[in-house]
Amino acid sequence: MTSSGFLSAFAPVLAVAAATSVLFQKLRLPVVLGFLLAGVLLKFGDQHYGIGMQAHVQSMAEMGVILLMFALGLEFSLKDLSRAGLLGAIVVLFEVGLVFCLGFMLARWFGFSPVLALFVASLLAISSTTLVLRVVDEQKLTGKTKEILLAMLVVEDLVAIVLLALLTTLAKTQSLSAQDLLKTAGALAFFLFLMVAAGLAVVPRLLLKVRATGHAETLLIASIGLAFLGALLAERFGYSVALGAFIAGMLVAEAGVGHEVSELIKPVRDLFAAVFFVAIGLSIDLHAVAASPGLVLAFAACVIVGKGIGVTAGAFAVGAGLRNGVQAGAAAGQIGEFSFVIAALAISIPGGEALGSLAVASATLTACTAPFLSLRAQDFALRLERVLPHPVQNFLSLYNSWIEASRSANAKNESLSRRVRKTVLLIALDLAILSALVIAAALLDQRLLALLHQRTGFDSRVAHALLFGLFLLPMLPVLWGLLRLISSLAEALAFAALPAANAADVDFAQAPRRVFVRSLQFGMSAAAALLLISVTQAFLPPGGALILLIITLGAIAASLWKSTQQLHGHLRAGAGALFELLKTKQSLDMQPVGSQTAHAQDLDDAEQLLPGLGHFRSLTLTSQSKAVNRRLNELNLRAMSGAQVILIRRGNDGFLQPGGHDVLLAGDEIVLSGSLEDLQRAQDLIADPTASDSFTNQNANDSA
Repeated sequence: MTSSGFLSAFAPVLAVAAATSVLFQKLRLPVVLGFLLAGVLLKFGDQHYGIGMQAHVQSMAEMGVILLMFALGLEFSLKDLSRAGLLGAIVVLFEVGLVFCLGFMLARWFGFSPVLALFVASLLAISSTTLVLRVVDEQKLTGKTKEILLAMLVVEDLVAIVLLALLTTLAKTQSLSAQDLLKTAGALAFFLFLMVAAGLAVVPRLLLKVRATGHAETLLIASIGLAFLGALLAERFGYSVALGAFIAGMLVAEAGVGHEVSELIKPVRDLFAAVFFVAIGLSIDLHAVAASPGLVLAFAACVIVGKGIGVTAGAFAVGAGLRNGVQAGAAAGQIGEFSFVIAALAISIPGGEALGSLAVASATLTACTAPFLSLRAQDFALRLERVLPHPVQNFLSLYNSWIEASRSANAKNESLSRRVRKTVLLIALDLAILSALVIAAALLDQRLLALLHQRTGFDSRVAHALLFGLFLLPMLPVLWGLLRLISSLAEALAFAALPAANAADVDFAQAPRRVFVRSLQFGMSAAAALLLISVTQAFLPPGGALILLIITLGAIAASLWKSTQQLHGHLRAGAGALFELLKTKQSLDMQPVGSQTAHAQDLDDAEQLLPGLGHFRSLTLTSQSKAVNRRLNELNLRAMSGAQVILIRRGNDGFLQPGGHDVLLAGDEIVLSGSLEDLQRAQDLIADPTASDSFTNQNANDSA
């Protein structure tokens, strides 16, 4: 590239990128979209004035990829991964698993090859770290919602780098041949092991010595040098430069200087990342996007709906509640940096030329909708809570308390913790064996079918039936063992949270424990099915995996629904018993709103007598309470806090599981049920002087 050529390319890129960046900041839209628009505008000018912009910008864009992936690697560390732990892993399993399955099926529906469909599924599955953190900061998301998103992003980075490594292999082979996959996967594993092992032995010590010099510029140059060295090694071995740069960033983070280096390289990274996104804009084929608007909308809908449902399901599974899950799911409903890198890998695959343009268009749509949806997520969660059947509302409210009790029991009981870890490992082993059997059966099917037809002369349908039975025989014991392990784990967690009564006593926890077992079985079966389908669906007939998933989860869901109906009656009976217990106590002292009444010990006794109904807390309303003279559906305590009102005591009368239209009066004693965290949130909400405004605003929104 000549000096004149460089200036002719670089000057307009920075000038137009700066202008669009300012514009999009004023519009409060992601700056990345401004850079993409800059690329589109420059392409239009390039076509008319013949500057040769795209060829000159491409090498600078590659530097942007390296620095961007290096910066993402700096934010990833094994310590963060361990802190994210089970919360992040479960949320990502539901979120990425669901979007990956839906994305693959959608791509196959639109005629993409199985290999290219894997690229589509992968680029749709990973959220943009930059855009998620932007939503968190701008909307000041806190508490469980923020915790879910941060844990999810850490685990997603690990999933993204695994996908990037596997897709690099696929881009080289462009086939799902067992021999090619095993050969290239083995070579990739060896390369990753060698790079990580050698890097951990050298990089941390080297950087600590460089930092000891006290010169920030030396640390900056050394770090960027490592980024480009990692990219060069990856390229020399035939892999993506993005993979090498990410691993280099991860190694720097393990040296304990990740945050320091991240701050140092930020200006350089931002500069060349801007060039990278401008280059993507330059490569957008607007004709391809205009020719496939349905595909772009379908991709965007898959991301928004799939991530919304997946994150909500995962968050609820770990006891974060429906409202937090819905809000986190809305914030995560977009794609970004990794998606563009994956789309760039697909260019070498036949039919993948336009995938980058479609990915950018889908990313643009999701980036624009995510902040808006996140703002409306809480209102949507409150409305959703109201329209759910009453038995389901009871289940949602009590589930958090069961998870809280199970987590507490697991922390205190080392033998239970060991059993849980062992069972999870066995489940993972069974899933790996089952996946291998399914893939082997799919790859051998056509060969064995031809051989069977040649040797026996059987009709193709008869031959298919025989082969199906032959392949099914070794799978059935593994599948049966997997379901037994899931059932065993669910029962262990449920009995730890809700222990059985002595043989001579009535087991009052039986009904809630049954629901808890069914819900855990449903969740773990769903997670296992999503993981199994994600791994094997490229080898299965289109739609077959979806049918299997629907049948499996439908059977468990029917059993769960029946159990929730039984729980509804159990909760009403428990509320009646609690009312009679409180009625017989004469030592009742009326306390100010927001405080617990004098019979706290009575409520503790009731929790022992009525296990599985959560913790109880009793509040007496005074005339100054903001909840007085308001209907329960105006307060909407269950949706806003997770706790529910199971009893209203008014003099000698009681309302068991009161309805939404029941009005609270001064002097009423309300009994709340839920986890300790939910109860505290409900108590704060009732005692909050500004609660009146939030109730009124919510009621106005619902009326609108």
